[in-house]
Amino acid sequence: MFIIGDFNLDWCQQSTRDTMTELLPTYTQLVSDVTTDYSSTLDHVYTTMSSQVVQCYVTESHFTDHKPVIAAIHL
Repeated sequence: MFIIGDFNLDWCQQSTRDTMTELLPTYTQLVSDVTTDYSSTLDHVYTTMSSQVVQCYVTESHFTDHKPVIAAIHL
């Protein structure tokens, strides 16, 4: 199970971490890098899968201020 999107909540802020952990207690947030050109982490990827099976990458884009986020499942 994945929950992915632009949450408009900065994961870099402790209050966001606390809120999302309370709302999604069995999920892990995979994005650890900034996802915007403004040094914020607004795009989140939550999963119940093991971190050994799923990896998350943030890449560059010149067309938007949000960076593409890729979740890769290793089978």
